This record gives sequence, structure tokens and C-alpha cells, in this order.
Amino acid sequence: MDQTFSEIISEYNLLKHPYYLAWNEGKLSRRHLALYSCEWGTFVRMISKGWQKAGEHKIAAEEIEHFKLWEKFADSICPQMMAARLKPSIQLLWETEDNFKRYASALGALYAFEAQQPATAASKLEGLRKHYGHWKVNEEYFIAHANDHAEPEILERKISELDKHEHEIARASCAATCNALWEGLTAIMDAGMN
Repeated sequence: MDQTFSEIISEYNLLKHPYYLAWNEGKLSRRHLALYSCEWGTFVRMISKGWQKAGEHKIAAEEIEHFKLWEKFADSICPQMMAARLKPSIQLLWETEDNFKRYASALGALYAFEAQQPATAASKLEGLRKHYGHWKVNEEYFIAHANDHAEPEILERKISELDKHEHEIARASCAATCNALWEGLTAIMDAGMN
């Protein structure tokens, strides 16, 4: 039997990933956060394309502004923004952009990220304040997303309106994106240790 969307999200719950656990225990180095800000930022930049394909042009425009907040975060960690360089180990995450080219797959890919975003943003914000405040990290991106439950609700509604075939495309896209997010964090964590 195929997994439901909630089962997929539960299986790939990013708050259980060793990287986010280390973040909230104050165990990450500045290098870890710098790599994260650059590598994860590559994915954050793509989010607006998914919302565009989902027909939510206002949210797509907001996501472009949110990426600017992400850049402020990255600049506060690593003023000379390093180029993303973990390829090919993070390539799977970058390739999720392909999921933003069709309506149903865009909904699934967005849901993989947006359903987890409020909890991960709140958790990361708490970790930043508790353990990394001495680095004067820009928190605006995380503040903007810590209580943003509207976007997952929009996606849930749109997914519920899909026919059976398109629903399966969205579900498969959600699973693939969840896996890519998990593997991306693993690549960032591993690279930060070298």
C-alpha cells in the first residue's frame, strides 16, 4: 500500500535529522552553518518556481522576497558567500527543480518542504538564539516562516482536488523531495566535518 502524504513527511521528519538535532544542541561549527546557508539556499531559491507553477503568483513573489531574507542569513554567517560546491552529493536536492515544471509534481514537492517549514523554522530560530547568538546571525528568514501554516493548507486543498493519477504524481514528488531534503542535509553535515 502506498504511503500517505503525512506518512511520507513523518518518515523524513527533518527535525529528526542529525543535522537539525546538532543545530539545536549547539554542536554545529560556523563552517557547518556557512555550508548550510549556501547549499540549502540553492533549494530555497527554487521555491518561488514551484508556487508559480501551482498558480499562486502572490506567494511566488513572496518567496522571491524570502530568498532575499535567506541571503541576509547567509551573509551574516559567511560574508563572502561561498559558491555551492557539494556537487554531486547534494545534486539530488538541486534536481528537485524538475518537480516544479508540472502542476501536480510541483504541489507534491512544495508540500514536502512547506509542511515541515513552520516547525523547522521555529526550531532553527530557537537554536540560533540559544547557541549561536554570539555570531549575530540574521534571523529574519526563520521569523517569517516559524508560524506560516497557510501555505501547507493551500497545498493540501489543491492536492485534494487532484484526480487519482495526478494525486499519485504529487505523492511521488513529495516522497522524492522529502528524500532529497534529507540527503541534502546529510551531505551538508558530512562536508562540514571535513
